[in-house]
Order: sequence, then C-alpha cells, then structure tokens
Amino acid sequence: MGKPADRRPEIIPAATYPQAIRLSDIAEFLNTLKSEAVHKHLGRIIAAKRYELCEVVRASVVRLEEAARNSDLDAAYAEAHDIRGLAALAGFAASGRIADGLCLYLDALNRAGKPADAGIVGLHVGSITRAAYAEDEATRLGSEVDDELRALVRRRLATCAAKVPAAPRPVSP
Repeated sequence: MGKPADRRPEIIPAATYPQAIRLSDIAEFLNTLKSEAVHKHLGRIIAAKRYELCEVVRASVVRLEEAARNSDLDAAYAEAHDIRGLAALAGFAASGRIADGLCLYLDALNRAGKPADAGIVGLHVGSITRAAYAEDEATRLGSEVDDELRALVRRRLATCAAKVPAAPRPVSP
C-alpha cells in the first residue's frame, strides 16, 4: 500500500456550512426559554438543589482561600470566577458580587502585567468567605462591602496604571 498523499488542512468558510436549524425554529426555542413556565420550572429546580449549590459554592470558597494562601493567582481567579457564576443561585449574592470584583481586579492586573496586591486579594477572599457563611441579616452589608472594595481596587489600579473594564454590576435575583 502506498503512502497517503500529503494533504493540507482545508479551512471551510462558515458561510458554506449547511444550516443545522431553521431561523424560525431558533426563534421558537428562544421564546420557549423566555416563557413564564420555563422560568417557574427552573426556579423549582434551583430551590430543590439549593443545599447542593451552597455546598458547591462553599467548596469553591475553601479552594479560593487555599489558592490565596499559596499566592496562586491563576487558581484564585478560577475559583472566584466559579463563585461569581454560582453564588447568586445558591443565595450568596454578596459573595458573587465580591468575587466578580476580584475577577475584574486580577484580570486588569494580568492584562497590564502588574502584580496583585496581596492585601487587596486577601480582603476580597475574606469578604467572599464571610458572605458565603453569613446569615441573611449579615449579607445585607454585602453591597456596601462590594462598593468599598471596588473603590479600593479603582484607586489601586489608578496608581499602577492598569485599567479595569467597565462592567455592569450583577443583579441579585
């Protein structure tokens, strides 16, 4: 048997792909996702899994604390990213907002090639942890803590000439 001919990879333009789904079907699917029935069903699922979601977020918090102790900012960013995505579903909106601020801070410093301030990271991690273990009454201060940490980050980034992207604040459910 002969050797296969050298074949160069071929890039197929996206415009030539066959249509996998009709536009009308996409619109119908999106309208179904936006429906009140789907919203209520997802609410019931989330409520039924709230305990498990809390445990997942708290496990991420433990890993975030460990990453911060070890000065592993890549791991800290990854855990903060997970927390900001799941915290509100678990009922930890304050933890999610603060984790979002930490992600924005670390991302801005990474893009600017600047080192992170261990104190600022520590304040975020401590605040995320406290909010994830606080009773409902205590989490009311989460917005104030988040605002103060964001102001601290803005001042710190201004001194090191790193720009934090303007991002909308997450909305609590």
